[in-house]
Amino acid sequence: MEMKKDEKVTKEESSSLRQSNEGLSSDLDRVQKTSAMAKGEVDKVVAQMQTMKSERNRWKQKADSLVKEMSRICRGGRGIADIEKLIHDHQEQTKEVTLLRSQNKKAQDELEESLVVHATYVQAQEKAGANGETIRAIQKCTELERLVSHLTEYIDAKETQLESIQAVNRALTEELRLIHQNNRQDNDV
Repeated sequence: MEMKKDEKVTKEESSSLRQSNEGLSSDLDRVQKTSAMAKGEVDKVVAQMQTMKSERNRWKQKADSLVKEMSRICRGGRGIADIEKLIHDHQEQTKEVTLLRSQNKKAQDELEESLVVHATYVQAQEKAGANGETIRAIQKCTELERLVSHLTEYIDAKETQLESIQAVNRALTEELRLIHQNNRQDNDV
């Protein structure tokens, strides 16, 4: 009987161990599934982190590039106010050039009108019987007036160019002076 009891106890223990084993197996399966899901989430987070690092590096490069560009623009002690003044001056000069061009066009139109009136006047004098010397003198006078007008326009254009070149030369001279001054200060240190 004792053997039967031992067998019964062994069967019960064996059954209990099987149930324990099955419980542990199901727990192990759940842990493995949870681990797999966690690993997947970790992989996603790592990928997002790498993407963010690359974006951060790209923005750092952009910021460095902007800093270099700003230091290039602001070299020689120039600041934003100086740059804004240059832009404003440029806009004013553009407006002035536009105005001068329209005035030049108007003057040329008036000149052509006066030439037509003059030619009509000369023809009228010829018909009225004015002598040849008077007509030639009037024609020469008209041609000289036209020549003076064109030369005046040419000289005005050259003066404008000369003023622009002088302004550029002054700006370059000032910039060279500042660079030379900065180099002296760097050498003194």
